[in-house]
Amino acid sequence: MNESKDPSTLNDSAIEAYLLEHPEFFKDKAELLTQLSLPHGGHGAVSLVERQQAALRDRNVELRHQLSDLTRIAEDNDKRFHLTSALVQDLIKADSKDAIKQSFERHIKDGFGNAYAGLRWFDSSDALDAAKATLGSLINIGKPFAGALREAEMRFLFGPAAIAGSACIVTLGDKTPEGLVALGSKSANDFGSDTGTLFIEHVASVINSLATRLSG
Repeated sequence: MNESKDPSTLNDSAIEAYLLEHPEFFKDKAELLTQLSLPHGGHGAVSLVERQQAALRDRNVELRHQLSDLTRIAEDNDKRFHLTSALVQDLIKADSKDAIKQSFERHIKDGFGNAYAGLRWFDSSDALDAAKATLGSLINIGKPFAGALREAEMRFLFGPAAIAGSACIVTLGDKTPEGLVALGSKSANDFGSDTGTLFIEHVASVINSLATRLSG
């Protein structure tokens, strides 16, 4: 078994000897190369400097890609903020549940570009029973659902023209289900367990408050 050497016993000669015995030492250590200070010139030094420069170029390319991704995310967030603000302002102007439904569905499809948007009110026990018969445990206050749905479930949420796909569903109501809001896609993969629900939960909260005000 090889014993590790005490760092205090290392000197220039020992390091030089080790590197001479292991000429490929830096082959897979691009990160280390970016941290070294190397002279340029002399036999045997140029190739190491060039590798360091190549490693730094690769790092710069990676950083530019990261900056580009962050810029794109910031632009997407800014766009979503303005679209959400416009939606909420329009919802606040609504004077009926039908107006809330129309405003929500119009903004989600036209502004956000979702294939499907649905808002259903459970104004009677029959309406709630019908929803539970089709969606079952997906009707759940405080627990949004995001995932693939069958054609029958999609059609219940979004109308007879909908096809099997995926959706995000938030149940409205404080203690008992009073309705639901849903975003949908024709792809079974667009909404899943890793889908963020902060946006739709925020919109659902606004709609819930407005519905309570209109019912009061």
